[in-house]
Amino acid sequence: MFKKSHVKIVEKTIGTNDLGRRENPEYSRVTGLVNRELAKRLRVFVATTETTISEVVEKAVQKYIDEFEAEANSTENANSQAKGQGRGVA
Repeated sequence: MFKKSHVKIVEKTIGTNDLGRRENPEYSRVTGLVNRELAKRLRVFVATTETTISEVVEKAVQKYIDEFEAEANSTENANSQAKGQGRGVA
């Protein structure tokens, strides 16, 4: 078996970057339901691109939220400008 000193060395060299996503406290599990055909396409995609469902979902959610926020900010800026023009303020 291993000596206690060897175990301590191993413990010290493993950081959160070395952990799998399941064990890494920087990650959180999310769940959801998608259309069966989309789920099938996702499984085929990850199998052919050597990626993971987690990576695809994370990138897709990040892109979706970024685009939503950008659109919301754009609409907010346009509304703010329109209100300013209506008052004679440039």
